[in-house]
Amino acid sequence: MPTPTCGKRIETLRGQQRTTDRPAPQTPSVEDGTVIHTLTEALRRERTTHRERVQELEQRLAAAHGEILRLQRVLQSNGPGL
Repeated sequence: MPTPTCGKRIETLRGQQRTTDRPAPQTPSVEDGTVIHTLTEALRRERTTHRERVQELEQRLAAAHGEILRLQRVLQSNGPGL
């Protein structure tokens, strides 16, 4: 039997949630706020880490590009007889 697609699985789960006898929460609880705060802080840290890593990679790329240009100049000035 093939596995259901993501959309079909979500619809199945939504249908199961509707058939339960639990009432839907009317207002967010303090615990919900704590979870949201924790996830927001984690996302902020991930974004900062990602930004730092991208900046480091850009610096390395620029350095490598500069080295390539330097080596090309050395090659051109010394000729192919190296």
